[in-house]
Amino acid sequence: MSLHYDFETIKNDATGGALFVKLAYQQNDLKMEKILQQLPPGYEMVIMTDHLGDTNQHEYRCVVLLNHNEKEIIFANAGTRPDFTANFASDLVDDFLLMIQHQPLKSHPAATLNSMILDSLGEQAKDYNFYYTGHSLGAAIAQIAAADMDIELRERDLKRAGDNKQIFSVTFENPGAKAIINDIYHEAGQHFDKNTDGSFVVINNRDNVINMSNAQFGEIYHIMPDNQDPIFDNPFSSAFFYLSNIFDKMGANIAASVFNLLSTGDDLEQDHALNNFIKVLKNGSGIVYHENDDHIIDFGKITHGRVEEIKESVKELHKMQQVEEISQKVADEVVHTVYHIVETCDDAIHSCLQEAGQDISAAVNYYKEAVSELCADSDITEVRDNMQHIVEEYGANPVNNIIEV
Repeated sequence: MSLHYDFETIKNDATGGALFVKLAYQQNDLKMEKILQQLPPGYEMVIMTDHLGDTNQHEYRCVVLLNHNEKEIIFANAGTRPDFTANFASDLVDDFLLMIQHQPLKSHPAATLNSMILDSLGEQAKDYNFYYTGHSLGAAIAQIAAADMDIELRERDLKRAGDNKQIFSVTFENPGAKAIINDIYHEAGQHFDKNTDGSFVVINNRDNVINMSNAQFGEIYHIMPDNQDPIFDNPFSSAFFYLSNIFDKMGANIAASVFNLLSTGDDLEQDHALNNFIKVLKNGSGIVYHENDDHIIDFGKITHGRVEEIKESVKELHKMQQVEEISQKVADEVVHTVYHIVETCDDAIHSCLQEAGQDISAAVNYYKEAVSELCADSDITEVRDNMQHIVEEYGANPVNNIIEV
């Protein structure tokens, strides 16, 4: 496994976190026992929230583990559980609340759990570290609970001054809770300093509709599992990914995000799975990289062996059935702006790809040729006419707003 140099310092915590969260998802006692045997030595499970009346509201699922020797308490939060029960219904409500940047309902029993733990520890709490982890919805819950614990420790005068390890959070495939956490600190009249107050780490797979929902709170890393299908595994993914980078260079962030999310296609379920993180972190089957390395990793995937596929995928744009659902203005902007930007961004693309060790002069020429052919295709006129008819019949498509922004 290749690790970003900064990640070495938290690798063990992250690996343990993935296993702790896997435990939190389990409903079967035998499976839970099997996972417990894989955990680092010294940890014992002390609380399962759905077994306690004060902490099982809103189907909150958190496993609390204690390590007496290390004086560490782990809070492992399960995410959305698609089991089509009351759990799933409650999880979907919280997913929606997160999407609109409101505190999920499960954050309330999570805060109750924090108070219970501190009441139990008393003054000894000052000697303990509190480690929060979770996946998906549980990732956001974990960060919110960590912020709540930070504030409560301060209010009880149990916070160790200048020690950012007393509160520590590592989460996986986090949908983003930055706005919510900032509001929590603001409402408490407190300020968060990552150097002295706590350490928040987010580990996501490549960008997708879940982990790009909202802004992230903390240091962000990504994984790339060895067995994960490349982003260019079909023509449309290739085209969307290419357009995403073009709009990103234009500064059209919303349009770039939309095309980036579309590029993940039907890989979302696979990409979002917790097992990806266990494979990379525990088994060493993949790499970890910092968000600042993102452009190198993504562009590095464009190798000579796939240039022809990329060329063909760009030409496939005008054949998409979905294009008739987009307004005339969007189609015009996509086709002509892409051609214009490709003509003017050779140096920028070449510079990025050289950092990844790629000689891509041929790739740039292929892009130009493919987009040029696309713009000259007579079918584009017919598509525009169809779109104009849709706009006149149903009104302007909301996607117009993306381009305008």
